[in-house]
Formats: sequence, C-alpha cells, structure tokens
Amino acid sequence: AMWGCHSDCIFERVDMKGSRICFKAGDLEVVCPEDMFLLGAYPYVTIQNTLDVEVTGVVEYEDHFLCSQDSYTAPANGTWTAGSRGVCLVTEITANYKGQSGDPRPSCISYEADGTSYAKFSIIVNTKTKVCQVIRPVS
Repeated sequence: AMWGCHSDCIFERVDMKGSRICFKAGDLEVVCPEDMFLLGAYPYVTIQNTLDVEVTGVVEYEDHFLCSQDSYTAPANGTWTAGSRGVCLVTEITANYKGQSGDPRPSCISYEADGTSYAKFSIIVNTKTKVCQVIRPVS
C-alpha cells in the first residue's frame, strides 16, 4: 500500500480518537492474530460460486491509495475468500467464465455499490433472465 503498512492490522491511539495507525516493515515483528479484533476493519470478502464452471474476476475497493483490488478464482460450486481487507469498502465485483469451447463468454453482471462493508457475495444464474450475475445474498 501507499502508506507502507506491513499488514492489515489497524489500531487507534487511546489519546487520539478516530486515528488510524499501522506498522511499517522494521526490525520488530508485527503481531496481529487473525482472531484479534481490528479497529474499523471489515470481514474478508467471500464469494460463493454456484455455477458448474470456474469463475474469475476482480473485487474493487473504494480507496485506491490504501486498498488494492483483489483478483480471484472461484472454483466450480466452490468458495473464494480474500486474504486481507482492512478498512476497504467494496465498490464492484466482476465475474467471468469460459464457455464449453473455451471461448470467453460475456461477463456476468457485476455487483456495484457506492462502497459497502458487506462481505458475503454469490455468483448465480438468475432464474428469470438466465443471466449470470454477482449478488449480495439477503438471507
């Protein structure tokens, strides 16, 4: 990231409410257990692929200076989970798959938002339109 953060661990100084602090690479080890609550951090993005084919795509985040996009590959009828997220809000998730002949098919309809903290998404085929799309399950 632009700020040189060593990990997605984000802290707030007790004497500076609303501050955001991270650690740069150095001589000391940064310890940030996975089960530790990260101040202001959102859950890792998880994409459930309900299609019978592998799907690839990109998760775009709101702040391009602090948050880099995630390229993903979700196996057929499987799940992909991001390896990090921090305070990044999702703005778009694209999805593409190849046809039986191996030729690229048109992309699925992307999920788009102004910036959401939601973390669970699915790739489905809409039963009415028969079109593949990325959705945020509401149940």
